[in-house]
Amino acid sequence: MDKRDKVIAGLIVVIVLAIILLQFGMYMGRTASAEVVEFTPRTGALDLLKQQLSETRLDLEVEREKLSIILCESGAIHHNVWGDGGKSYGICQFQKRTFYWMAELANKPELRWKRRDDQVWLLDWALRHGYGKYWACYKGV
Repeated sequence: MDKRDKVIAGLIVVIVLAIILLQFGMYMGRTASAEVVEFTPRTGALDLLKQQLSETRLDLEVEREKLSIILCESGAIHHNVWGDGGKSYGICQFQKRTFYWMAELANKPELRWKRRDDQVWLLDWALRHGYGKYWACYKGV
C-alpha cells in the first residue's frame, strides 16, 4: 500500500468515525424508545455510505492499477507502439486476439483494437473482471 492509498484509507476511517460520533451526539438526551425507532433508518444510511466508500475505493484501486500498467507497458504512448515481437499494440499493449476476445466477453463488439480509447476502456473492464493477469506489468487490484 503506497502513501496515497494510506492517506485515502485514513480519510475513510476519519469520515466513518465522524459519522458515528455525530450519530451518537444526535441521540443524547432522547428517550430510549425514540432512539430505537430512529436507529434503523440511520443504520441503513450508514450501510449505504459504507457501500459507496467501498465502491469508491475499488474505483481508485482500478485507476491506480490501470495507470501503472499503461506507464509500464507503453509509457502512456499509443500511436505506433508495438511490443511482444509485433504482436501487441498501443497504449495498453493488447494483442489483437486477446483484445477481441475480451471485447466479446465485455459484450462490446464495436470496440476496435487500434483505438486508444477502446484499449483504455477494455483495460478498465478487464481489471474489474479479474483479467489483469494478462498484462506482464499487473500487480493486482
